[in-house]
Amino acid sequence: MIKEVTSNSEAITFILDEQKKQGLKQKEIARRAGISETTMSRIIKGTRGLRIKTFQRIAMALGYTMEISFQPIK
Repeated sequence: MIKEVTSNSEAITFILDEQKKQGLKQKEIARRAGISETTMSRIIKGTRGLRIKTFQRIAMALGYTMEISFQPIK
């Protein structure tokens, strides 16, 4: 599945959707991504910004690779 994510809220939705589909707990995703449970919780709650590197680690923990593209502003 190719999923385009263009905002922090879409990234969080992607993570939560995949968490549910895969039957994973936040704790397990955090462990796989090599981040703390606190960091994972704050990202999901929106109280901590999601850095690209961290999102890439979470995506990989969920079985995805991440590709970044740049497009001209319309």
